[in-house]
Amino acid sequence: MITLVIAMGLGAESCKSTGKMSKKDRKAAISLAKQQLTPIIDGTTTLSLSDQEKLVNEIVNKKLNDPTINDMIIKSQQAIKKSYAERDKVQQQKGRFRQGESSRPAFEQRWQVSCRAATGAEHDQVSESE
Repeated sequence: MITLVIAMGLGAESCKSTGKMSKKDRKAAISLAKQQLTPIIDGTTTLSLSDQEKLVNEIVNKKLNDPTINDMIIKSQQAIKKSYAERDKVQQQKGRFRQGESSRPAFEQRWQVSCRAATGAEHDQVSESE
């Protein structure tokens, strides 16, 4: 019975995590982080903007404390911010275009009328529609 208690105590002790990574694990995590951050910085990633943010936050939470990774994190956050701004700008332009589309037929109508008036074609219809 006593040996069982001692064995359980030793077994439980070995399962505890110290919260620190081994040098090998840290090196692998840094290498993986570089691979994941590079396409975000370069703008070649296929991830959505929200997935990019999640990935960067996961890397930040690992607290790798590597100067290169820290620099890459900042650059990737800036790249994501820039992508959001570009997306918003495109959406605003699309919104303006859609608003312009509703008045486009009227513009085309006025243009056709003015062309007819300039050429003298269908002059009677031109004065009626104006």
